[in-house]
Amino acid sequence: MQDQRLTRGAGKRQGCLSEPLDIAPATQALLLCARLELDPEQEAALVAVCQGIDDWSQVIGHADYHLMLPLVYHHLRRLSAQAGVPDAVLAEIHASCRMQGLRSLDFTADQRSLIQDVLEPLSVPHMFFKGQTLAAHYYGAIVRPCRDIDVLVPRASLVDVAMQAQERGFTVDGPTPLSRQDMEAAARYRPVLCLRGPRGAPIEVHHRLDKSGWIYDSGQLLRSARLIQVQGQALPVMPAADLFVYLCLHHTRHRWARLHWLADLDALMRHPEFDLDAVLTRAAQLGVTSTVRTSINLQQLLSRPGPWDETGLDHPTRSLARVALACMDGGSSAELASLHEVRGYLRDFAFEWQTNWKQRLLDRLASWAACFRPNFADYQQWPLPSRWHWLYVFLRPFTGLNRNLRRRWKR
Repeated sequence: MQDQRLTRGAGKRQGCLSEPLDIAPATQALLLCARLELDPEQEAALVAVCQGIDDWSQVIGHADYHLMLPLVYHHLRRLSAQAGVPDAVLAEIHASCRMQGLRSLDFTADQRSLIQDVLEPLSVPHMFFKGQTLAAHYYGAIVRPCRDIDVLVPRASLVDVAMQAQERGFTVDGPTPLSRQDMEAAARYRPVLCLRGPRGAPIEVHHRLDKSGWIYDSGQLLRSARLIQVQGQALPVMPAADLFVYLCLHHTRHRWARLHWLADLDALMRHPEFDLDAVLTRAAQLGVTSTVRTSINLQQLLSRPGPWDETGLDHPTRSLARVALACMDGGSSAELASLHEVRGYLRDFAFEWQTNWKQRLLDRLASWAACFRPNFADYQQWPLPSRWHWLYVFLRPFTGLNRNLRRRWKR
C-alpha cells in the first residue's frame, strides 16, 4: 500500500542518523504505536522497548500529550503479557481512554449544534477537516482524540456565522460577547475565528487553509466537498487527496511535533480510497510535491524500529526526520526552539527545501509589508468603524510604539 518508490533507503539498517538523537524509551514506544496495525517486526520491537521501561508514568504522560492514549492501549492490550506491562498501567490507560471517549461526545454534540443552529439556518457553505471527521472516517473503532473542531467557510460569511453562534450559546474570542463592529474587525484581522461550543469544545472557523492564501482556493475546496456519514449525519469534508496533501503541508509546518499526526498518515494510507497517484497529482497542482513526498518518506522511515539509517535518504528527508524526532521527544519546548530557528518570512513552510525562489521572494516581501499592515491589537487600542480602518495604516507606527512602551513599563 505504501509506495516503496518514495522510501529511498528507509528500509536499510546499515547505520543510523549521524549524531543520533537520544530518544527516550517512552518516545520509542509511542513511535511504534503510531499506526493502526503492527507487523511482526514492529511488535517485537515494541515488546523489547516496553520490557526496558521502569517508569510507566512517563509513557502515559507522553501519550496523553501526543493524543496517543487510545492507540497505545489498542496495541499494549494485545502485547501486555510479552511486554510485561503492569495491569495497573493498562487499567489507568483504559480509564483515560474512556474519559477521552466521553469528551469526544461533547465534541460531536457541539459540532452538531454548530451545523443545526448556526451553519444550516444561514445556508452557509462549509467543510470540516482534520479532527472529528478524520477520526470517524479513517480510524474505524479506535478513538482518535481531538483538540478542536476545524471548519472552513467563505470569508464573506465569517461575521454572520460568529454573530449567529453567539446568539445560540457559543462564545467567541472570550467570555464577553462581541459587538458586530468588533466581530467585523476580528474577521478582518485574524486568520481564524475561535469559538467555544455550549459543551466547551474549541472550534476554529477558517476562511482559508494556508497563511498566505496562495496555495488553496477556498471557494474551489468548498465546491468540491464530499459527504461522509458520521453517526447518522452527512458531513461535508475535504476530498481524500486534498486532505492528505493538506495534512502533509500543515504537519510539516509544525515540524511533525505531534506523534498522532504520523498515525493520521498511516490511517489514510491504509484506507481503501487512498490513491497515491491522485495525491501526487494534487500536490503538483498546488506546488507542494516536495512536502508531500518528504512527509511520506518520514512516515515510512519512522515506521521501522530505530536507530534509523540515513543511507540513500535525500536532504529533505534527513533534515525533516532530525527536526521531527527532536520535537516529538522534547515536547512543546523543543517545538518552540525549532520555531526560532526557522527564517521568519516563510509563512506556510518550515524549511526552504519546500519552496522555490519565487515563493521565498513573495514571502519576504510580505514579511516586510507586515510592519505596515494593521492588526486586531490596533483595532482594540483605537476601535473604529470599518469604513475608517484605512487610518490604521498611518496610525500603526504610533499604536505599535505605544504597545511596546507599555510592555516595557510592565516589566
